[in-house]
Amino acid sequence: MTQGRRIVGLLALVLLISAPVTWLVSRDLLWLWFKLLLGLGLGGVWLLAALRSRRHQLQGRGFIHAFTTSLIVVGLLVIGGVGVAFSQANALSFDLTDDQVYTLAPQTQALLQKLPEKTHITAYFKPGGREAKITAKLVEQLRSVRSDLRFELVDPERRPDRVKEDAILADGPRIVIRTGTKDTRIRQATEQAMAQAFQRLTGADRPLYFLSGHGEAKLEGEDRKGFARLGRELKGEGADLRYLNLLEAGQVPADARALILLNPRKNLETEEKRLLNHYLAFGGRLLLFLEPNSPLDTKVLFPAWGIGLGQGRIVDPSLASRGQTVALGSRYGEHPVVKALGTAGIHTLFPSAAPVEVDPTVVAKGYQIAALIGTGNKAWAETNPGGLWQRNEDEAKAPLIAAMTFKDTSQTEAKRSDEARLLLLGDSDFLTNSGLNEGGNRDFILNLIASMSDDEPSLELHANSRRISRILLTEEEQRNLQLLVLDLVPLAFLLPGLVIWVRRRGHR
Repeated sequence: MTQGRRIVGLLALVLLISAPVTWLVSRDLLWLWFKLLLGLGLGGVWLLAALRSRRHQLQGRGFIHAFTTSLIVVGLLVIGGVGVAFSQANALSFDLTDDQVYTLAPQTQALLQKLPEKTHITAYFKPGGREAKITAKLVEQLRSVRSDLRFELVDPERRPDRVKEDAILADGPRIVIRTGTKDTRIRQATEQAMAQAFQRLTGADRPLYFLSGHGEAKLEGEDRKGFARLGRELKGEGADLRYLNLLEAGQVPADARALILLNPRKNLETEEKRLLNHYLAFGGRLLLFLEPNSPLDTKVLFPAWGIGLGQGRIVDPSLASRGQTVALGSRYGEHPVVKALGTAGIHTLFPSAAPVEVDPTVVAKGYQIAALIGTGNKAWAETNPGGLWQRNEDEAKAPLIAAMTFKDTSQTEAKRSDEARLLLLGDSDFLTNSGLNEGGNRDFILNLIASMSDDEPSLELHANSRRISRILLTEEEQRNLQLLVLDLVPLAFLLPGLVIWVRRRGHR
């Protein structure tokens, strides 16, 4: 056999070996079949040349050795193919990293075991896209614990009927998890988001109640000042939204996840104050979104909680182009609700905010206070809005816009939760249809309500992670990088070495 035909045979071997590697790394079926067909073609050329040059060796013991070797190779390929197919069908995987980066957290595994049968995960992403691949990979990990999980990837461009049926919004969650008659939604395919969704599905239905009866804003209206989008966003997160008139109901429903008071125009009645304080004393969660000069005096309503609205309206000269009464949230606390916004450098905008004041002395009484959002150093609380906007010495500088007070209720009998929470934010306009488009407003309110209504605040389910740097590539750049790393570079080292080895072997 000539040296050229030997090289052809070696090239065929390299292509056939690298083809499954390419598929395992990139799942590119087109490139896999190209390599396989080219490798088989070159292998056929080499095999014909070998048969012609060594026809006399295909008899007796040499034929038996060649036939046995071929059977072993084919058998190994078949066993390997069956093993790969079995592992894919049962979502088997092995985490060989030192810190178990790709292993599900124990809490996630426990929640998976609680899920009923026929739990269905539907993802509305374009097939082959980055989000689709990330979601499919996470579902593979989940199926390593619950192999009966069902997964469906729906192309929103080709199935508008399914998009309409599931009410998928362009900027809303695109992953729907269903079990029986219950469903919930998440935005990103992360272990933490999935675990929280499983927790909601396995627990009892817990509605969010918006208080009514005092001229509060309703979740309706499609104009700039309406709140219809807020309702859609919360429903898109899987929330069950209801209205509650405390005087008519006579009590806070036992299934309430949280109560929300959205810009009331009248003060609360004495009985309502008593019901709300009783609700908080037993682990309730209450969110107050008020405006400057609100009729509610939170310091009087909830005197033990050390939180209330200050005088005046926040003025921020750094936003003169938007109007100086627009407050820029640029200082964030360490609470998980806002920490990510601060880390990412994302600002929040509040069109007409009142300053929030806290009383640190309540800490000695068993309460904890978390400052969530504050303004920059140039802003202040203007107490004379009808006159010249100029900061006086008695006006608060860099005031708070939002703060939260906590109290441990884990030892309280007939508790609603282990921790009572009261949030006060001196603005409600940031929740309007136009306000949710500004900066990080939308992310902030969704994180806030999720945190305030969470049944287990101590449960933070994060996939194991490492410090990594990511580079985002286009599909064309990914293909070029794949060709370079998986094909050209290995061939540049492997093929010359094999050629030299064959030549030296031929001279012996």
